[in-house]
Amino acid sequence: MITLAVFLFIQILYPIYILVLLLGIILVKISRNKDAKIGVVGPQKAGKTLFLNALNGIWGTKPEQTIQFEKYETIEYRFDDGTTRTFKNCKDVPGSNSFIRTTYTEILEDSTDLLFFFNMKQYLENPDYERDVNARLDYIYEVRKSINKDDKSLPVTLILSYADQVKNVRKAFLAIQDKLSKKDYGKMCQNHMYPINMEKEDEVKKLIEKLFKK
Repeated sequence: MITLAVFLFIQILYPIYILVLLLGIILVKISRNKDAKIGVVGPQKAGKTLFLNALNGIWGTKPEQTIQFEKYETIEYRFDDGTTRTFKNCKDVPGSNSFIRTTYTEILEDSTDLLFFFNMKQYLENPDYERDVNARLDYIYEVRKSINKDDKSLPVTLILSYADQVKNVRKAFLAIQDKLSKKDYGKMCQNHMYPINMEKEDEVKKLIEKLFKK
């Protein structure tokens, strides 16, 4: 015999439970389908504009060095399987130091994803370059904290570009990972690091799919 409590659950609480569950699934789906707002930052000649050109479907051309702040209102990227992803208000910042404090805060406040590009060979072999990259990451870490964003609201992904210039990619990757793991700003992105040859179309496509396919 069904007790009163079980009867009430079946008639009243269970439908409410199902409704809440469905609402949660819908909200997750909406979140995943939101347009991405990408901030693309990093030092000069690290592959930032190459990446944005790839999102725009432009391959095989070597872009000129970015000398001013570039904003892309809408980018519609088409994956190889025919599905698409829309990117809104994507920003490309020149790599010179003068743009760090004037633009980084604005970008962090307005982005849903931040991609930080740097040349992995230069990072390991050039102490000045390493210090510059570290200083930029530290600044991003402090600004992100000050505007109350975290790994969920603003994930920071490191793109270790020009992997073709190092003899052993895995060894170089682990060396960079080890260096960054000792810093607070390194821990911010140590699980989001991707070595890549920015001039190889198939590698860039795989990276875009990994980062942004729904």
